[in-house]
Amino acid sequence: MEIKKQGSYLVVTINNGDSITESLEKTIRTYGIIDGIVSGFGYSSMLQLGAMEKVDPLFYNKQVYEELITINNITGFVSNRSWHIHMQITDKEFNQSGGHFIAGVAWMDTYITINVLKTE
Repeated sequence: MEIKKQGSYLVVTINNGDSITESLEKTIRTYGIIDGIVSGFGYSSMLQLGAMEKVDPLFYNKQVYEELITINNITGFVSNRSWHIHMQITDKEFNQSGGHFIAGVAWMDTYITINVLKTE
C-alpha cells in the first residue's frame, strides 16, 4: 500500500494481493481520520458485497465474487472513524452489479481517494 497526501486528500494505492478492507482501516488509523468522503476505482480478485435484506435487525444478503472483477466505482464515507462503502462492479462478461462493500482483495492496483474532513 502506498499513500500520497495532497492538502486534505489522501490517495491510497492498494497493491495486488492486499486486503482492501485492511488497507482502508490502516489508513484511517494512521492518519487519525474521523470523518471523510471516499471515492475510487480498481480491480479485485475476491470481493464480497451485500444488499440489504432486512432493516430490523440489519441484515445483508451477501454475494462473493472469486474471479477478476473491475471495480467501476467506489463511493462512501468515513464517519466517527468507521467506513461505509458501496461499489459498482463489472465481471468479464460485462455483467454489472453493486452493493455494500464487505471485504475484498486488490488485483493489480486499486485506488481510493479520501477527502479528509476531520482528524483527531
